[in-house]
Amino acid sequence: MDLIGSKSRSLRAGALSCLLVALISGGPTSARAQDAPARANPDAATGVTLTPARLDLIRGLLLGQRKDEAREQLAPVRVPPDPWQMQEIGALWAWAGDQARARAAVAGLVDSKLPEHVVARVILGDPNPYGAGVAEVDLDLLCPLATLSGYLFDMGRLDLAVEMAHDIRTRLPSCREAWMVELHALTQAQRTEDANRVIDAALKEHPDDATVLRAVANELRAAGRTREATDMLERVVRLDPKQQGVTREWLSSALRDKDERDALAAKMEERLAKDPTDQVAQLFLGVALHYFDEFERSNALLAPLEESFGHEQRLHIYRAMNDFNLGDREAALARLRSQLTRPYIDPDVFYCLAEILRDTERADAIGWLERYIQESQSSPVANSEKLGRVRDMVTALKGCTADGTVECDGPWEHPRKAMYRKMVMGYALIAVGALLVLAGLFWMVRARRRRRG
Repeated sequence: MDLIGSKSRSLRAGALSCLLVALISGGPTSARAQDAPARANPDAATGVTLTPARLDLIRGLLLGQRKDEAREQLAPVRVPPDPWQMQEIGALWAWAGDQARARAAVAGLVDSKLPEHVVARVILGDPNPYGAGVAEVDLDLLCPLATLSGYLFDMGRLDLAVEMAHDIRTRLPSCREAWMVELHALTQAQRTEDANRVIDAALKEHPDDATVLRAVANELRAAGRTREATDMLERVVRLDPKQQGVTREWLSSALRDKDERDALAAKMEERLAKDPTDQVAQLFLGVALHYFDEFERSNALLAPLEESFGHEQRLHIYRAMNDFNLGDREAALARLRSQLTRPYIDPDVFYCLAEILRDTERADAIGWLERYIQESQSSPVANSEKLGRVRDMVTALKGCTADGTVECDGPWEHPRKAMYRKMVMGYALIAVGALLVLAGLFWMVRARRRRRG
């Protein structure tokens, strides 16, 4: 079953963390790990604790390729004597590109050969870090070790991530985290046939698991099979709508093709008519109405979903741009800025801020667009057409800044009515020009006939 295809684009390193953060963010220290040798760490008594909130922030920065900012957040973090946390912090430093700080974080595990300390051995340069693997680890301690294979993925050690995750899920098929690490690492390594085999096995083992379905759907998106991906992601949204980022992935897949979007909108309208409590249908229809320029109707459908889908930034993005198109600029800005405090920020927040600020705070607008490009261009499912348009926006704004143009022309998407007015005016001018040419030709022909007569 060839789900990916030979020309699949690889997932960017680190994308796995966003998918698994709710599953394996900071697993427990095993009993064997607590017995490991640990040397005194000079940073153990000072600094701040790596709280879940700070960890999420650092991972979000790393996923957005903002390594300098990630290092700033990591710098004050205390490295405790707990082997699990030592490896977690060491892996973050390695991901952030500071190998010296990574080695310092795990220095206390330099003599350990326990399977739980494979990340430390990788960081410290052990030529055979995996050793005997996880064959002797107790089953009740096995699945938490999938977190370590995820750290190996983050650090770019795809070979070890695959090997460790494969061994874990082979011994313990119920460990879905290990399936996810293996699948993503194989895809990142462009081992397409192996990834297809893992997909088949994962779907057979976990046919109704939201996390597994989501991972497979995103592989389909990366391969350009958006219709299948959209159907599978809708299943995930219905199974587990609180999964971080899954609604955004579904909407991005479903909205990419205009004909598919319109067909799905019609289907969702029928579903909502039959079942007014279908919030998934209500959400999609509300989003689709934004693209149909029915901004008031869109807001009317989206506003009641704040409680159930307020955790999803896309809800706030569409509501904000509905407000902007309806003339409430300040409400739009307030809603978008409220999203800037999240650990991971949807790049479309930056895009929409730039659209609104382009003629009033131009330097900020350019900065937001450049950040959009930075955080979007490495995604395997990035919209290349939109990326090109955003680059054109940056060029236009820089040109307008240089020559002092007050209202900068460019390929803006909002406000939609203003854009359409420009289009209508453009078409009207073309039509008038064509009529003038035709009128000129008519009078020329008529004058010639008169002279001949």
